[in-house]
Amino acid sequence: MPRTAALLLLLSTLACHHTPDRSQRPHGQDRLTQLMEGPLDVEAIRAVIHENREEIHRCHLWVWGTRPLRYGKITVHFVIAAEGYVSEAKVQETTMHEPELEDCIVGQVRTWRFPKPSKKLGKLVVSYPFIFKQSS
Repeated sequence: MPRTAALLLLLSTLACHHTPDRSQRPHGQDRLTQLMEGPLDVEAIRAVIHENREEIHRCHLWVWGTRPLRYGKITVHFVIAAEGYVSEAKVQETTMHEPELEDCIVGQVRTWRFPKPSKKLGKLVVSYPFIFKQSS
């Protein structure tokens, strides 16, 4: 019987920070308040990741077809530019040590488009863990 894999996206652990446009930075507001004011908030980021989770799952299955499937976590660090596209993406941390899988995931993340962050925010930096575990 073939093993099945499940991709568990931990939406509650999404970590974001931003690089504000300092010339337009409002005084007296904390980072979270600024983040929530713009059209791109944590929920919007989660929604785009959720919409694209099947691409990540396909990466995992593609690597599985070439060798025994491994399970673990790959955290991707990516930057959402002011225009809403991903300007940078790289593996921040991995427990899987599968370069083909990591490259596939990073390649997919680079194609994602997000709503534009508010001009006050500038670009957003996101760290997102993709967790792969065996289905029970």
